[in-house]
Formats: sequence, structure tokens, C-alpha cells
Amino acid sequence: MHTSIIDNQGENTLYKALQNITESGHELWVATAFFSLDALNMMGERLDQCKNVRLLFGDDAAPTQRAKLLQAMRERSDADLLKRRETDPLLRGLQYAKKLIEEKRLESRVYTKDKFHAKLYLAFVPGFQGMHGILGSGNFTRPGLTQNIELNVHLSLDQAGHLKDWYDVWLDKAQTIGFEGVPESTWNFHIGGYQVCEKWLKDRSPKKGKPGRTLTPGDIEHYHYIAFALTETQRLMKEIDQAIETHGGWPGAFQGGGE
Repeated sequence: MHTSIIDNQGENTLYKALQNITESGHELWVATAFFSLDALNMMGERLDQCKNVRLLFGDDAAPTQRAKLLQAMRERSDADLLKRRETDPLLRGLQYAKKLIEEKRLESRVYTKDKFHAKLYLAFVPGFQGMHGILGSGNFTRPGLTQNIELNVHLSLDQAGHLKDWYDVWLDKAQTIGFEGVPESTWNFHIGGYQVCEKWLKDRSPKKGKPGRTLTPGDIEHYHYIAFALTETQRLMKEIDQAIETHGGWPGAFQGGGE
């Protein structure tokens, strides 16, 4: 019988609780404000047994962790990847995430309209009654699963069923990770007179009777890198503008104090 409260004290961790409720054939739906690649790796072998995994997370977590996931996925083309998996814990866990993605069993979406701060874990077998649920404070990160003092509780079957409906609503409002998930500001971003995201796709589209290029998984990953770089560029530009304004505006912020 499950302990109703999960607080990451001793052996009573969210990580072990998720292992207990995620059995072969289950679907696992995760809603989290933050997620980290190492958490995905920790759960990798167990997630590989799931029929489907959904990951819904907040915008604050999206840029860096999505980029890390894509960067690690790109390494699958390295000639020594299989050998490195034997010694690199990151790649050992990542092989399961890679398999989930290739088999289209991992669906990731990011909610960008407002702050998304929910933490919910649902596990169930499609077509059968009964659902396991955990609700609380623990994010889908290594500290959230194993280290932080958290307050999570097991849900009743009825509560978990109601929250499945809640999850569906917010999943529909979130953006799919892919071309559809590129923020509008990033899509419209110009460098040197070119709308970068649009131009990259146009350069690979049909021209003068010639067929366009069919995008490979590597092409799609590269496009993610471009979108991420442009998004981060905009973020840094805003931070620089805010710092200049805070310190007296232009050019006062760059005038020394005479020492």
C-alpha cells in the first residue's frame, strides 16, 4: 500500500513513487513547471516500458532543457556512440528517450501564454478503469524527484480521473515541440533584412520546377537549434536593454564614474 504523502525523505521519494505507478503498458502524463534531461534519463528504463508518455511543461523550462535534449539527441550519429553509452550515464538514459521519440511514444508540449506552475503525474492503462495520480510540489527534475523537501500526495481514483480531464484541457492549450512550437516573435525575427526562420525553410522549398528538399530528422533538429538561438538572442537583447535603462539609459550607462 502506498504512503499517501511523498516528501523525498529517506526512501520515500517521488522518483520511487513514479516507478511504482508506472508499470508496463501504462501511459504516463506529466505536468511540471520545470523539467530536466537528467530526470528523463533517471526514469528512462521505466518510461521505455510505457505505451505513451506526455510531457507538459512551462515556458521557463523550455529553452535550455529543450536545447540540451536536442544536442544530446544529435550525438546519436557519432561513430562511437554505442561505446560511449557504456560509460556515459547521460547517454545511457538518453537511449530510452531517443527510442520513445523515434517510436512516437513521447509527446512534449510547452505552455507559453502565462506562468505554468502545475506538478501532476498520472498513470493508467488505456481501456481499463483505474488511474494512479500524484499531485504536489515536485517538478520533473532530479532534485524534485529525489532531493528537495517536497509535499506530494497520492490521489484517489476519482480525483485522478477528474485531473485527467484537467490535463487534457491544458495540453490542448499548449504548443507542440516542433515547428508549431516556434514562438511568433522568433518566427518574425530578422537579421540583415532576412526573416531567418522563414528563409531557412524557403531555401529548401521547391524552386523553378525543382522539387524541394525532404527534411531529415537532422534537418529538423538543426531548425530547432536555429529557433532556440534566435529566442535566446531576443532574451539577451531585452536583458541588455533593461540593464542600460536601469543604469541611466544611453549613453549614460557607459560613462564611468571617473575612477
